[in-house]
Amino acid sequence: MNPYYDELKLKYLKKEISLDLYQKTLTLIQQLEEKNKNSKDKTLTDKTLTDKTLTDKNKTQKDKMNVNNVYVNAKEKEKEKQREKEKAFIEEQQKIRQEHQKKVKMYIDLLKTPTLAKTKQKEFLYKLSKMNQQEKLTFLSNLAVIKEFSNEHNHSDKVVLLEGFIVRKHCQIDSFGNYMFQNEIRALSKVSPYPHFPILVAYDPYNLIIYMTYCGETLDISNIPLNWKLQFDEISEILEVLGVNSNDMLLRNTCVFNGEISIIDFGLATQFGRDLHTVLKEFYLRLSSINNINNINNINNIKRKVLDNSVENNYNNDYPEWKLRLQKIKEVKKYLEKVKVEVKMKKKGKS
Repeated sequence: MNPYYDELKLKYLKKEISLDLYQKTLTLIQQLEEKNKNSKDKTLTDKTLTDKTLTDKNKTQKDKMNVNNVYVNAKEKEKEKQREKEKAFIEEQQKIRQEHQKKVKMYIDLLKTPTLAKTKQKEFLYKLSKMNQQEKLTFLSNLAVIKEFSNEHNHSDKVVLLEGFIVRKHCQIDSFGNYMFQNEIRALSKVSPYPHFPILVAYDPYNLIIYMTYCGETLDISNIPLNWKLQFDEISEILEVLGVNSNDMLLRNTCVFNGEISIIDFGLATQFGRDLHTVLKEFYLRLSSINNINNINNINNIKRKVLDNSVENNYNNDYPEWKLRLQKIKEVKKYLEKVKVEVKMKKKGKS
C-alpha cells in the first residue's frame, strides 16, 4: 500500500482537510499510480521487445552465417570432389597412354621377328573366328593403333596397323570411294583363302572401313625372297584361276611378311579392264629388276640366304589345302567349259 494513503486519511480524520479535498486527492494519487504502473509496464514491454528483437536478429545473423558456412563447405567439397575426379581422369589417361606405349613397343619388337608376329596374328584370327560380324566390328574398333602407314593408297583416307597385326583401311566417303570399297571386298572375298593375299577379317559398309590381315613391309632389295619366282608362279596361278585382276600390281602394293610375298590394294580391280597377263608380265619384270639390283649390289647376300631358307616356305603351312582347293576350281571351270562347247555343238547340229 502507498504511504500517501495513510497520511491523507490521517489528515482527513483530524479535520485538517475537507471530505471533498480528501476524495479529489485520493483520486489523483490513484491516477498517478495507474499512470506509473502503465509506464513501467510499457518500459518493460519495450525492453522485452528490444531484447527479443536483438535476440532474433542475432539468431538470424547466426543462422545466415551457418547457412553460408554450410554453402561454403558444400562448395569446397564439390571443388575437392571435382579435383579428385580430374586427378583420377588424368591418372587414368596416363595409365592408358603407358599401356598403349607398352603395347606399341611390344608389337614393334615382334615385327623384328616375323615368325613371332605371324603367330600373334594367327591367335587374333582364331579369336575373331568365334565372333559374328557385329561383334568383330565392335572388337576391332577398340583395338590400339600401332602405327599409321604413310604410303600412298588409292582413294583411302587412312590406313593403320592395329594390335594383332590387323590393318584398318578407311576408304573415302564419296561415290568413287564406295566403288573401290566394293571392288576390294569382292576381290578379297575370293583371294582370302589363299596365300599371297590379305585375309578379309571384317568390313563396315556404312563407314567404308575394311579390316584385313597385315602383309608386311613393302618389297624392296633388302627383303625380296630368294624363291620369288616360285611365289610369282603361285600368285599368277591363283589370280588366273579365280579371275581376279588387281590392275595395280605396283611394288608399293607388294609386301613381304615372314618370307611370303603378298599383293595388297584391290580397289582398282577390273576398273580399267587391263589384260591380266599384261599386268602379271609387268609385275614379273618389276620383281626381276629388284632381284637384279640386289645381285649386282650383293647386299648381305649370305645373310639373306640363311634368312630366306628359314622362312621362304612358311606360308605353305598356313594354307595346307589351298592347292587342292584351286585344283577343284580348275576342274569345275574345265567341266563348265566342256559343257559350254557341247551346248554350242548341239545348237549347230540342230541348225
